Amino acid sequence: MYPALFDEVHEVLLTRPRLRKWVSLETAKLFVSTIETLVDFVDDPGGTRSETRDPTDDYIIALARENDAVLIVSGDKDLLEWEKQDPPVMTPSQFEEHLRTI
Repeated sequence: MYPALFDEVHEVLLTRPRLRKWVSLETAKLFVSTIETLVDFVDDPGGTRSETRDPTDDYIIALARENDAVLIVSGDKDLLEWEKQDPPVMTPSQFEEHLRTI
């Protein structure tokens, strides 16, 4: 059994046809397989508290905090507009720019 976040990535990348205009199914399968092989999975967070406009995003915040993440990379508007920003949230393009500066 995988953590909920990996299950979501798997489901979104492999079963949503609208993504095929950006990424082929073959590439998506390779990406999911690479994640499955290379990452260290952690348990899902024990509990979540209401932090954002979208309660489903609170899981990401709890997961990040329980595992001492220094930031969250997401294109999700609710996370990006979240007032507390603890940990901070960056878009993928902001993160890419950030990596160029370190």
